[in-house]
Amino acid sequence: MAEAGIGPDTAGIAARLESPDPEIAAAERRRLAAAIPPQRPHFDSLGQEIGYVYGAGGRTEQETGAPLPATEYSPAPVLGARLPHAWVERDGALLSTHDLLFPGFTLITGPAGSQWAAAFAETAGDVPARTVVVGRDFTVVDDSLLERLGITEDGAVLVRPDSHIAWRSGDGSPLSPGTALCGVPDASPRSA
Repeated sequence: MAEAGIGPDTAGIAARLESPDPEIAAAERRRLAAAIPPQRPHFDSLGQEIGYVYGAGGRTEQETGAPLPATEYSPAPVLGARLPHAWVERDGALLSTHDLLFPGFTLITGPAGSQWAAAFAETAGDVPARTVVVGRDFTVVDDSLLERLGITEDGAVLVRPDSHIAWRSGDGSPLSPGTALCGVPDASPRSA
């Protein structure tokens, strides 16, 4: 970043840019023009902005299922990742899956996921929480919605207040819904 003017030589770079000698100023502009593009991944990266996966640590893409380089972003329904965007419809309005979230934990279930909704209502206690069910509270615009959420027709995904996935059941887990959901809001990401 120092080559791009952020660092100990910032004053020197500014002086060369403002030099009364047009050749010095032109040379500095050319140098900066070449130095700035390699810095783009640090400032202009969806992967860095919305692709962070909590709990990924030093794990590889194969271990997390999510791309880890900050220069790339590909939404993935993995624990600790931001909930992938998909278009849905509610009350005739086109919305993002992120518009279904509220300032608390949000459980999104497949159309046959009523057991998860009931279990979540029982276990959430005083934790701010709400449940939205595909087909009941909103309709699918794109048939790939459940795949994007990483769940099946009878599955569910729990989203934290910061829009990151806290828990999901991709297959109607063999655990009972109550067992699977008990304690999730105050625990680290997990999968049933």
